[in-house]
Amino acid sequence: EDAVKAHRATARVDRAFAQDEGWQLIGGDAGRLRQPPTQVRFVFRLVERQIERDFAGWSRHGGGDPDAESGLLHALFLRSGTTKLATRNRQPRTGASAEQLTLGPAFGIVSLSMEVAELPEVVVRAWAEYGDPRGVASCEETSPGVSTNRVFRLDLVAGKARSGSVFAKVSSYGSYIHFRQDHARIARWCELLLGSRYASLLAPVLEKDGSVFTFRDEDSWVVFYGEVARRGIMPRVLSCLQIENLAEELAHFHKTCDALREQLDPTWKTLGSDIADLYDRLDAPAFRAERGLTHAQARFLKAQCDTFLERAEALGYHRFHRIPVLVDWNRGNFSVQYDEAGFRLFSRWDYDWFRIEPRMLDFYFLSRVVRAEGDQTTFSYLPGPLLEPRFARCLSAYHRVFPLTEREVLFLKEAYRFFVLNYVIRVGEHFFVPEICHRLTCEVTELYLPALERADWSALAAGLR
Repeated sequence: EDAVKAHRATARVDRAFAQDEGWQLIGGDAGRLRQPPTQVRFVFRLVERQIERDFAGWSRHGGGDPDAESGLLHALFLRSGTTKLATRNRQPRTGASAEQLTLGPAFGIVSLSMEVAELPEVVVRAWAEYGDPRGVASCEETSPGVSTNRVFRLDLVAGKARSGSVFAKVSSYGSYIHFRQDHARIARWCELLLGSRYASLLAPVLEKDGSVFTFRDEDSWVVFYGEVARRGIMPRVLSCLQIENLAEELAHFHKTCDALREQLDPTWKTLGSDIADLYDRLDAPAFRAERGLTHAQARFLKAQCDTFLERAEALGYHRFHRIPVLVDWNRGNFSVQYDEAGFRLFSRWDYDWFRIEPRMLDFYFLSRVVRAEGDQTTFSYLPGPLLEPRFARCLSAYHRVFPLTEREVLFLKEAYRFFVLNYVIRVGEHFFVPEICHRLTCEVTELYLPALERADWSALAAGLR
């Protein structure tokens, strides 16, 4: 944070520079902003070396006034790693302000300032039904830009005085019943963590009359979250000590959640129900066509579903402890508090992949954070990070705090298989923009699952003996 505050460099970034430097600009028109701001959704997928440059010399790309027609953007790095993007010498054709495009440093999250009147009607109606007397003074969209979920920050006022902020998440896919139940479980999870050192870790779900508040219209639903404080972001590439520190932190968190598990009911959504749904949907021509799957690929994926169900049962899946898991851990959705001993988990937001399942579902993304090249913002899901020596070190450190059984370690292979079958094939269109989703779908059948079968997983379990 100190480095960011000290470094107020600027950079002019055009489309060609972005492509040359490994950025991917999706949607909209950087130069003209022809569409209303609520529909211009800039999503920059930053390769990690760009993030390093945030602190080390962006100004070398500056110089000269930008050409009004070239789509040049001005990037100003502000406190806490936030990047504000604005057109210079130009206003959008709509006349609305282009002043506040905010880019999150670690995950490419873009927040776009907007007029309160531009909020989706379902959010306005949800806030009215929630019944909070505070008004919405300003708002911005903070959607991740990779899923069909949309997230809005609402800055509130009581009279003329600022009165905090809440976040509204709008979802329009899957089951409202699962959405409502998941958030009821998350609220209960937060309640059970009170009194532990994780009492303020999770972003709270807002309640009304003692129950989680959700709002539903014909084709979408809304939930509100309170805002959590944020601290530091871990470095892109972790040292060996930092790998062990992170593993120990996750182990302590899992251990705390495991002690509470009997007070937290399961959900109707399970690994088995999702895989069974995929198995059946692979027979549907429309489902295959939407994903560009051939008959041969569909047969292969159905066989993978069978393999998951058979091996999960053989490893004792039904006897594993089930705790709340968040699955997607990346440097952009949690913060840490640094101290003289290292760091501790401080806050976590983003519940898109929340489940109540065995703890091993959290490990694939952990392996991606600790791998040799560090946490990446490009979307590729090879199993390799689970087999790196750095992850073996991570697993050993975790094991010292909250021991794993050999069957649990071997289940990591099936947890990974479930991840790509479910989150890429079954519901990938809701989590990835179309071009990325299509590429990942092809890679599942051509790269990920074949590589999974070739890998030797016995050494990973042997390393904990």
